[in-house]
Amino acid sequence: GNFIKELSKDFKNILVINDGSNKAHDKFFKSLEEKGIIVLKHYINYGKGRGIKSAFNYILNNYPKIKGCITCDSDGQHSVNDIKKCAEEMLKNPDKLILGVRNFDLENVPSKSKFGNKITRNIFKIFIGLDISDTQTGLRGFSKKIMIEFSDTLGERYEYETNMLIECKSKNIKIKEVEIDTIYLNRNVNSHFNPLKDSIMIYKLFMKYFLVAISSFLIDVILFSLIFDTLSINSKILAATILARF
Repeated sequence: GNFIKELSKDFKNILVINDGSNKAHDKFFKSLEEKGIIVLKHYINYGKGRGIKSAFNYILNNYPKIKGCITCDSDGQHSVNDIKKCAEEMLKNPDKLILGVRNFDLENVPSKSKFGNKITRNIFKIFIGLDISDTQTGLRGFSKKIMIEFSDTLGERYEYETNMLIECKSKNIKIKEVEIDTIYLNRNVNSHFNPLKDSIMIYKLFMKYFLVAISSFLIDVILFSLIFDTLSINSKILAATILARF
């Protein structure tokens, strides 16, 4: 409530996702609507990824002239000043995905967050070729163009945000990092991130990426060998390479 109150001082268009919260929270969401805040409700808990895509869909349908949006978590980890910084960078860089990145070397960072981010960061660097300071950040800036790019990205829960980063490589979308405050309230006990369940979902993505890469390599080599052995023309190497890659 206090976070929304502070946020509304600088932002007039605020959208809140009620991702299947129980009826005990209905009064809270109703009070937001009475203050002019838009609340989208999921009947059941679909996950963060589905929540973000629901928000994108609503915004793109109802605000055709919008320049972009900023996503932020509801657990108090993101300050209004940092949200404003990301919004300013989004307006300056409409062709880039804006990431509000934290410093994981600080003492107040919970071990599960520090450990998880460093592992994921190294995997991104090795397998995807992207050097990202904070792979788990929920504070992100999307221009209208970038929202459209990620509207059909796969993933219903936390893996959706990871899929976004992977698709930055395939869609040739640049990433702009904005340094933000590293805030963890009560050692991040309010976070809905499940270290085991959600980490498995995220790392399955990298395993699929790895298996696809290895499979493509093996198919390429096998087809090259078969085609090379069957051709009886000059420039067999060139022809076999082209046909195998095709």
